[in-house]
Amino acid sequence: MEELQLVARARSHGSSVAIRSGSEEWSYDELLDRSAQFAGALLADADDLSESRIAYLVPPGFDYASVQWAIWRAGGVAVPLSLSATEPELEYTLTDSQSCCVVATAEFAGKISGLCERLGLRQLIVDEVAVPHDDALSLPVVKNDRRAMILYTSGTTSKPKGVGDDSCEYPDADRIADRCVALGMLGSHPAVSAAASHSRNYQYPVLRIVGRCHCRDMPTF
Repeated sequence: MEELQLVARARSHGSSVAIRSGSEEWSYDELLDRSAQFAGALLADADDLSESRIAYLVPPGFDYASVQWAIWRAGGVAVPLSLSATEPELEYTLTDSQSCCVVATAEFAGKISGLCERLGLRQLIVDEVAVPHDDALSLPVVKNDRRAMILYTSGTTSKPKGVGDDSCEYPDADRIADRCVALGMLGSHPAVSAAASHSRNYQYPVLRIVGRCHCRDMPTF
């Protein structure tokens, strides 16, 4: 089955370490399995999210990468939310991006649940997504040229501005291994680390590519 270059390259690394955070580490196989589970939960009865906006409020780490990849694998556009955002800031991002669903961990579910109810948005809790018993999970065929992500500036001088990033397929993946996968480059190298930082311009954790299969520890915010 045709799939994103990001996913195909991740498969080729299988049991190699994809993410390391403190004393914990996860392989590419685990990242692919968990993101597939999340993708199935996001799809529910749909065949393809067809670039629907999916927001997520998830701390940096394995769950962050899994949710991000799940959104892409289900055909959606990822909208990362700042962990430190106020309710008005979250509401602005959700309404401006036209998000239809918010994914959050149990830790942050309370911060977003009331807003989701008021705006009529579906809420999905990461910790409640069960492992499916059906091994034949069907995910849509997603081309590398799909829209991938909407990033919002910090809004220090005016209202935050959403910037859409299209995915790209690079002919030389090794040459761009230091590019940021969190910027929506679905066709880029899959060597994702759990090294996260708060950008000066964007209020969200950034999962960085740090080279072929290299990983770094997750800083604590």
